[in-house]
Amino acid sequence: MLRIRPLPLVLALATTLPCKPLLADTPAPAGSLDPVVISATHSEQGSFALPLSIDAVDAARLRDGQAGVNLSETLQRVPGLVINNRQNYAQDLQISIRGFGARSTFGTRGIRLLIDDIPASSPDGQGQAANFNLDAIKRIEVLRGPFATLYGNASGGVIRAISRDGDAHPEVEFGFEGSSFGGERESLEAGGTTPGELNYLLDSERFSTEGYRTHSAAKRLSTNVKLSIPTDGEGKLSLVVNFFGQPDAQDPTGLTAAEAAANPRGANAAALRWNSRKTINTEQAGLEYQRSLGADDELAASAYTGNRRVLQYLANNAAAGLSSSSFSGGAINLDRNFYGGDLHATHHDVWWGGAAELTAGGSYELQAENRKVFTSVLVDGDSQQGAMTRFENDEVSATNVYLQAQWAPAPSVLLAGGVRHSLVEFSTIAYSGSIPGSAQYANTSPALGASWRPVESVSLYANYGRGFETPSFSELAYTPLATVNAVSGRVTSFTAGPALNYGLQASTSDNYEVGIKTRLDPSTRFNLAQFHILTRNELGVYANASGRSYYQNVPGTLRNGTELSLEHDLAPELTAYAGLTWLDATYSSSYQSLSIVGNAPNLVVTRSTIAAGNHLPGIGRRQAFGELAWHDTRVSAAVETRFSDKVFANDTNTAAAGTYALFNLRATLHQQRLNWRFEEFVRVDNVLDRAYTGSVIVNDANARYYEPSPGRAWLGGVRARYDFN
Repeated sequence: MLRIRPLPLVLALATTLPCKPLLADTPAPAGSLDPVVISATHSEQGSFALPLSIDAVDAARLRDGQAGVNLSETLQRVPGLVINNRQNYAQDLQISIRGFGARSTFGTRGIRLLIDDIPASSPDGQGQAANFNLDAIKRIEVLRGPFATLYGNASGGVIRAISRDGDAHPEVEFGFEGSSFGGERESLEAGGTTPGELNYLLDSERFSTEGYRTHSAAKRLSTNVKLSIPTDGEGKLSLVVNFFGQPDAQDPTGLTAAEAAANPRGANAAALRWNSRKTINTEQAGLEYQRSLGADDELAASAYTGNRRVLQYLANNAAAGLSSSSFSGGAINLDRNFYGGDLHATHHDVWWGGAAELTAGGSYELQAENRKVFTSVLVDGDSQQGAMTRFENDEVSATNVYLQAQWAPAPSVLLAGGVRHSLVEFSTIAYSGSIPGSAQYANTSPALGASWRPVESVSLYANYGRGFETPSFSELAYTPLATVNAVSGRVTSFTAGPALNYGLQASTSDNYEVGIKTRLDPSTRFNLAQFHILTRNELGVYANASGRSYYQNVPGTLRNGTELSLEHDLAPELTAYAGLTWLDATYSSSYQSLSIVGNAPNLVVTRSTIAAGNHLPGIGRRQAFGELAWHDTRVSAAVETRFSDKVFANDTNTAAAGTYALFNLRATLHQQRLNWRFEEFVRVDNVLDRAYTGSVIVNDANARYYEPSPGRAWLGGVRARYDFN
């Protein structure tokens, strides 16, 4: 079955069709000061006039002195985006945008991830950033604020990668890297255009590391293929195929405060005893057809399909975990098929003397997952699958219809808006250890924005959007069954019910933003955005018991923040950049959560009141990134600095990772010899060798919140490219 990728939507839709840019009478200056983007407006255009916050990171920055393994290497520069390397490839990166996604304990949550419009996020909102093949990417766009809600469920922000085409003539590139902690990476890329006009790009890489922490070794294999061909004078057909494998990535789990202080490079004892680890294999393919229907109309259709298999062995978190030889629920086997499609048409017109664009379309996504859970049994000192304790098929689908428009009633004014209606449906077919169930969530997400340029160098804008976020299957997984004494209010028994927690509601949010974008002169760009976000029924922890988290809807949260970025060309070769974020994310109402240890009749229950005004965990109030970079034809070099404020690790705000500031250095040499191009690069992170905790596991049931990060670390590599022309 083929799944058409849900090409975003209304004002949040992105396609590569050649469209007529609005405000064409005011061309944007070349260079990075006004990057071309498509993730929020359906047509390619400069970001300066758009009434929203969006940044683009191009291929040059993705490759310049970087390992090319994780999105966290370069996207840290984007204001409003927090992206941390957990030093744990079994759990992926920690990503949040304006606080959305911060509660995720693994993978990504609440952020829409797209690769050539093939979602790396499932319809329930859970995503995987490991699928991004950075060498094959032309640019990555990061959309924040109200217009991100137009991507549907769990779109607190959008990270969208656009892969590169091959060059006009054949080229091949080889690369090798070595890094601290036993890191190695080899890459091969070939691209070009055949005489029959078939454009092709093949990129393959292998990465391995022993890991900074004990029991954190990992390997990755990734291959990305893109083929494009004109179908006639008016159309284009593209095929993208991706393979990703990560065998037996070790999971050191988080550390308690005492463990992190004693040995930040250590692993939890239960992780070592039970050899906690994860194996991932993903194959996916997407097909896109674009066609002009005349001078004023275009049509785009796309489809995708894929399979993702996960085998995970957990560490026994029970009190007897270091003495027992088996435990229930310790091995999880997932086999997920996903499909989807999108069809939309765009019409260009003139409304009351102003250029206009109207897009209408629909999309469908389906994820069908076979979930098996087993006991974990120690065999010859290693954990293996034992008896099956749970077997079910979980399915989630998202059906969307959308309408998008933008209109320039005057040369200095742009109005943009859209609406998407989404129906997200969950269902469970139970075979063993659970019972059937279903839930349905419907929502209409509008967004509206306007920008005004009083002078050519200044763009003022304001926008509003309403979004929603359903629970993910991982948050629905356990239904709490608690018996409470009516007189004392004491919990006398607690267990996980056989049904998924389909009583959870979707959260909704009202997003407001105002901002200013300025081109102070041809070499200086300054952006400032102020936002205010109100949420209702946000998901929070109801209880932590036996290493499991049970969720509830909490009354609401409040996010107020400011984002600032400044870029200035000090000289043709010398560029300075700074990005800063202030974010005050708090609970707007109080609620209670439980921590439960033991079994009846020796149940120990601790009630915690999460007070109104407590900070959302996983989010520092202040984040900053700075860079001073030199680029010419022979040398590129830069000094970077990164600052992170204290990050609370739990809802009660009783545990936190401390403030830190880091300095990094990188340098690359470039040579051209006939048809050969060579690069040699070196990078040193955390030059001052600071001790710090770069990420936390939010609300961990065993208080193992902390994931320490490396001290001084190095990276070095070479690339050689041959042009057959």
